[in-house]
Amino acid sequence: VVQEEVEGDTFFVVESGNLAVVQGIEKVANVGPKGAFGEMGLLDMCTYSVSVIAETDAVLWSLERAVYRRTLAAFTSHSLEEVKRALMSVTEFAGLDPYQISVLAQGVRHAHFPAGERFITQGEIGTEMYVIQSGTVVITFGKPVERLHEEFSETD
Repeated sequence: VVQEEVEGDTFFVVESGNLAVVQGIEKVANVGPKGAFGEMGLLDMCTYSVSVIAETDAVLWSLERAVYRRTLAAFTSHSLEEVKRALMSVTEFAGLDPYQISVLAQGVRHAHFPAGERFITQGEIGTEMYVIQSGTVVITFGKPVERLHEEFSETD
């Protein structure tokens, strides 16, 4: 399937079958259904550090770097516009110009917290700032003192 020391730009996921992972002449691992290999090829031009050989008939799914990068770029562009819109609606950022919002948006990462999970603790040094996109937040100082009742949605 892939040969050691050959340039690779493809990531593989095994649907069915068994494959041997060989380094030099030594079998170092097996890959079976739901297994994957070649992920480094998506990120950068590199050579495969192992050979992967089908030991049985196998069905694989593959993703080439060029397709991955086009898809990622399209998703990132769409997501970046959503983040910019969300940041422009934050009162604290009202004085920022579009370029500054763009720079800020590039550093944003999405986080999801299940109901009841604490993500800020009083007394700890804050290293993150959160913009609530959806859901309800409870703020407590020893005991609940304020609840943000407004339900946020992605369209706000």
